[in-house]
Amino acid sequence: MKRWVYILIITLTMILVGIFLLFSTNESQLEERIIKMAVPTMSASAPLFILSDFNLMEKYLPNSKLELTVIESGNAMNEAMIANQIDGMITGLTNFLIGAYRNVPYKIFTSLSYGRSSIQTNDLTIKSILDVREHHLIGINGLTGTLALLLSFTAEKYFGSFDAFNNQIVIMRTDDITLALVNNAGISLAFSDITSRVVQNEFGNPTIFEDTELFDGNIITHYIIFNETFHNNNIELINAFYLALSEAVDLISNKDDDALEVISRNFRIEKSTFIEFLDKNFLVFELDNFDSIDILTDMAIKMKLIPVRKSLNEMIFK
Repeated sequence: MKRWVYILIITLTMILVGIFLLFSTNESQLEERIIKMAVPTMSASAPLFILSDFNLMEKYLPNSKLELTVIESGNAMNEAMIANQIDGMITGLTNFLIGAYRNVPYKIFTSLSYGRSSIQTNDLTIKSILDVREHHLIGINGLTGTLALLLSFTAEKYFGSFDAFNNQIVIMRTDDITLALVNNAGISLAFSDITSRVVQNEFGNPTIFEDTELFDGNIITHYIIFNETFHNNNIELINAFYLALSEAVDLISNKDDDALEVISRNFRIEKSTFIEFLDKNFLVFELDNFDSIDILTDMAIKMKLIPVRKSLNEMIFK
């Protein structure tokens, strides 16, 4: 066989191998550039929905993207993290503290949001928190969540003990709390997030207490958490995520109409209502603020949700 035929065969073979390696590399890179994030359908998740819908990560790292999975339960998120079904999540601090104590392999990446919480009533003789008596039952959505912590702070400040309301608590689903409050069915009070509060106010259930009476400034309650191994092995991808997240928060702060449309569509809230929440500081999105962690951790220990505290260095990515 002539020499030029050998050269042609070798050249074609090298080209085919190169094409194969190129496609294999691109496919591998594409898989590595996906972040799987669990989110609840609540206002705290708004920046993540904007980030995903606008594919903002692509701007900062080609072929990267965020995939969202809606999971409402903190326990279910922790289980998904342990099973490597997700890379990260948005969760309340108490869920993270409980998971971290039980060695769920994650850490806090950044703070995310504060949402105004309040106590509502259907008993018009209750004008303030000091009018609450032992026979007044209080609807709340769980004993280990953010609202449970805030109720304990309230009890401690105004009634001398963090567990002063324990015998008055009725655990109910969020939607059922509103129905019970509106229909005077079994509860006199509800500790509610800002979205439920709006509905309850519209049905004539006044606000008698806000969480701003408990602290100097807003308490950041929701954080973005990442699996430790995923975070440490994907720094470039994580950096792109952070830049995209910052842009999404800026779009919310600037009340970008397209961003508000994403929020309205996913959370079934009017744009004007969401803008009002922002203007009145009922909702605040803030990254890299870890000042609230110690305050909330102290109460979690009092409530025996966790027995001991970890240092911030153990809980937060450097």
